[in-house]
Amino acid sequence: VLTGGNWHGGGNNPDLAELEAEHHEITKVKNVGEIVMGRHRVEAWYYSPFPAPYSGVDTLYICEYTLKYMRKAGYYRRHCGTCPVRTPP
Repeated sequence: VLTGGNWHGGGNNPDLAELEAEHHEITKVKNVGEIVMGRHRVEAWYYSPFPAPYSGVDTLYICEYTLKYMRKAGYYRRHCGTCPVRTPP
C-alpha cells in the first residue's frame, strides 16, 4: 500500500520529510487570483508554480496560441495584436 508522500522510498529520511512539509505549506495558498486566456476569464483554485515575478498577481494573462504568460493587460493586448500564431500548440 502506498501512503503519504514518501512512497518513493524516502522512508524515514528527516530531510525529505522536512522538504515535503515545506512544499505542502507553500502550495496550500493560491498565488494567482485569475487567469485570462483569449476570451476566457477563469478563477484560479489552486497554487500555480509560476516564477516569482508572476507569482502573487491578481490576474495572469496567457496567450491561447503560444502559452506565453504576462502580468499586465497592456502587454497581453500588444502580444495578441502582433502574435503570428493562430492555432493552438
